[in-house]
Amino acid sequence: MFPGYVALWPMLCASAILVSGNIDTKYGVKSLLGSKWMMKAGSYAFGLYLWHWVLLSFYQYHFEDNPDLFVGTAIIIISFVFSWLMTEFIETPIRSMDMGKKSVYVLGSAMVLTLSLIIGLYSYHQSTVTNINGEYLQEDYPGALVIDEDIKVEQRDFIPSFAQAKEDLAESYEDGYIEAKSSNTLNIGEYGVQKDYEHAIALVGSSHSAHWLGALQQFAEEEQIRILNMIQVSSRFSTEHEEGTPQKEWNDKVIQYLNENEQDIDLVVSTADIGNTDFQEPPEGMVEQLNLIGDEIGLPVMAIRDNQRFGFNIVEHFAYGAAKLP
Repeated sequence: MFPGYVALWPMLCASAILVSGNIDTKYGVKSLLGSKWMMKAGSYAFGLYLWHWVLLSFYQYHFEDNPDLFVGTAIIIISFVFSWLMTEFIETPIRSMDMGKKSVYVLGSAMVLTLSLIIGLYSYHQSTVTNINGEYLQEDYPGALVIDEDIKVEQRDFIPSFAQAKEDLAESYEDGYIEAKSSNTLNIGEYGVQKDYEHAIALVGSSHSAHWLGALQQFAEEEQIRILNMIQVSSRFSTEHEEGTPQKEWNDKVIQYLNENEQDIDLVVSTADIGNTDFQEPPEGMVEQLNLIGDEIGLPVMAIRDNQRFGFNIVEHFAYGAAKLP
């Protein structure tokens, strides 16, 4: 709705104010906006613009519902107070001071204080971040077993934390072995055991196939497995891409590689659908591509149901729910 037709109302109101401001009347808009107290309020407009968005974002981060009339009014009032403090004690003194040694000293001290505060907050945040690579007892973090075996455990910090979860991507992202849908380059990442391995797994598909790299790495060393990572994000491992497109060329290169290295690969792992409840059946193009690998190339395929795609931010949803826990 916004931006959209909803924005038409405030734009028309602003236009009406601009037009009526050209008419000199004793009780008109020009007289109102030109009054002393409106001019004073206008001097706090920039600070109000900055602070209201910060406070509104802070509220929406901690609460799922939109602010009601009381909360909205409180945000406006607090924004005015913060704007007044910032304008009177920071902006105005800085703008009015002479650029001598004293002003340079004041500005330099303020910058040092600000940087110290930022470094301090960042250091504190880093000290509280959960070590996702640490060793954790299964009794304390049983994972999905709490559902399967009805295990009762105490409430503990989530691993990874909500702050880490959005950035907790497969190792191949950081290593640069993830290709964009606009690229036809077959960039193969090698993980697990690289020499004297007993088995080789080809992990192919889109970004949702890349989700399984971490799981494969968990037992790759122990089972002497080599992992070949072939991922193109925002695309599908499918036969239905149009000729001449980077997706089609990338898919063809994967099939060619698997065909040429069939003797060195024991298993192909990929997603089987698009993770959409409205389209639960695997798309025909994806079925054909996976059957091509199994029937014509002769490689066994492990096709995994895709992770569910939701219409909301999963991390923020769970963070909101966790905040309400006793």
